[in-house]
Amino acid sequence: MDLEELYKKIREEERQNKDILLEFQDHYPEVLNGDNLADILKAAKARKNATFPPLDAYADHNV
Repeated sequence: MDLEELYKKIREEERQNKDILLEFQDHYPEVLNGDNLADILKAAKARKNATFPPLDAYADHNV
């Protein structure tokens, strides 16, 4: 892998992380902070890769 491909891959992962964290912040305001950011990102990625529906699917079910 050359440096340009590596850079593109890293930038894409950063964009995905940003999207995941912004979605989490929308659903759970004032929970995300510097101390739990890595754990939340890890859990959110695992959830996103699982076969569960997205968080929005539960919006009308008071879950």
